[in-house]
Amino acid sequence: MNQLTGILQSFESQGEIIRLEVLCQKETLYLLLLEEKENITPLLQKPITLGFKENNVILGFNLRGPRNCFCGHIKKIQSDKLFSHITLWCEDLGVIIAALVFRDFASTLKIGDRLEWCVLESEIMLLPQNSS
Repeated sequence: MNQLTGILQSFESQGEIIRLEVLCQKETLYLLLLEEKENITPLLQKPITLGFKENNVILGFNLRGPRNCFCGHIKKIQSDKLFSHITLWCEDLGVIIAALVFRDFASTLKIGDRLEWCVLESEIMLLPQNSS
């Protein structure tokens, strides 16, 4: 699972649907949650942890349209019979991102290639904070 830490900057709500705006390093990520506003308000301007699965990461070239699109450079490619696990360094967010893609797409890539990646707002989870 990919994990990012950021500061909850703001949110908008309509009923129990909430769109959060989270600052991670110098970039903003957006996510949609089904949650009560009262549960999100105390998190404003505080660190939160976001998570999303490797199979929810979209890789491509010249991605346009959705929010949460960033650039990364391939650090590692591991393939099996069906899938390839791609590891990207995303400098803008200061994190390693893992993606699971079909092997035929990965066969066109090499270490060091620059790719764009995206995760849809509805695929990001708000993870519990460690209580240390």
